Amino acid sequence: MTRDFVGSLSTRKVFLIRTVIWLSLFHYYTTFSGFLAYCFIALKKLKISSVDFLFLLGLALLMVFHLAIKTPSDVVLDFRYYWGWVFFYIIFKGNILNHKVSTSVLVLLCVLTLVEALLVNTVTNVQMLPNFPGGLNSNIASPGEYQRPYSFAGMPQVGAPLLVSLMALCNVRGWRLWLSILAVLSLASGTGVLALTVLLLVRYRAEIRKAALPFSLFLLLTTLFFYKEILFVFDMFADKTNPGYLIYLTDLLWSNIVDVYEKAEMSAFFIGFSSEDGTGVSGHGGDWGYLSFFEHNGILGILLFLSLIGSRVNRANGLPLFIVLSASIHYATMSFLPGQMILGWLLSINKGGLPGEPKHTTTA
Repeated sequence: MTRDFVGSLSTRKVFLIRTVIWLSLFHYYTTFSGFLAYCFIALKKLKISSVDFLFLLGLALLMVFHLAIKTPSDVVLDFRYYWGWVFFYIIFKGNILNHKVSTSVLVLLCVLTLVEALLVNTVTNVQMLPNFPGGLNSNIASPGEYQRPYSFAGMPQVGAPLLVSLMALCNVRGWRLWLSILAVLSLASGTGVLALTVLLLVRYRAEIRKAALPFSLFLLLTTLFFYKEILFVFDMFADKTNPGYLIYLTDLLWSNIVDVYEKAEMSAFFIGFSSEDGTGVSGHGGDWGYLSFFEHNGILGILLFLSLIGSRVNRANGLPLFIVLSASIHYATMSFLPGQMILGWLLSINKGGLPGEPKHTTTA
């Protein structure tokens, strides 16, 4: 049997890691499978460094503080939402998927996204799909308009940057690159397009120059047949990037910051706030991921998070980590369960990168 991981791993471990990945990525299709992935940490011998130990010790201390101001159920809900990626980091550490398997994960996610985009714009009502979040009727396209797929992440604004982060990790080329770009664009997410633009400028400038002519012809033919859909998507991007909308987002962020400051006591800045309604975090999140993270974990939580990120970032995972963490500024990409898995996966990667990755000439 071909080995998919670093070192000599048993078939059982290969099966374990692959199961964790797909349980996490299919979570919003099944509504429960991602929670099963957490349980796999009990089947693995822990491999932690001194930095990991200090991080886990600090995290345990933070949870003790939280028990003093929240109910146990609130503490569990908040931990699952904000720190669930720790489970995946520990599970994946020492069990790094090779480049071939990682790329196959990206390709399958792209195919699923494109198939869903086709279905919800032809024969399927998007509300019938299990990954459509309830109560979001405002996100249903009007008749004749393009309907965005919600994808494996349960939200296009989350799924798009996660796909881009996997593109950066796998360093895809050829048809896989264009398939990934098409899947990201099908999600019609401003965050995803921004992340994709950064990736293309950093890593794929030569490929873009070489493919400029055939891509222009393809775009022209596509425009002739699907001009209504393309105009709608461009209008959507324009709405999300125009100065008026950016000013609105800035005002919204500032008002949220003021709200957090006004209701805070000094101790809350250090360890986080108690939940006023006693319900903790539902798991779906909202705007301003890092502000929400600070509100519930305080300065201590921020320092713990940054300490582990800083100890694990390297040339192999730096760009995909930057994409995931940047995308979490608005929507909490790293707190959605597929995002937790991908963040934990990225943090587990050492500076050597993915085993079996082909060497590519650096673009200029």
